[in-house]
Amino acid sequence: MHTTDGYEYSGVEKELATRNYFELDTCSFDSSRCILYYSKKGACLRVDTIGEQFNDMTVTRWTGECPEATQ
Repeated sequence: MHTTDGYEYSGVEKELATRNYFELDTCSFDSSRCILYYSKKGACLRVDTIGEQFNDMTVTRWTGECPEATQ
């Protein structure tokens, strides 16, 4: 989601971006929780994960929630 604003990924965010998970919204640094948003044909899916390494990430929650519109 930060493809044109010069945002520097780090930690888990960097690993997800390197693996082309462009649906990534954000990851917290203190708890290794990440939020990803997917959308298709007007439907949305929010996926929350936890884990410090890609292979250890676990989905903790999912909802039909869309990200808030940016202003």
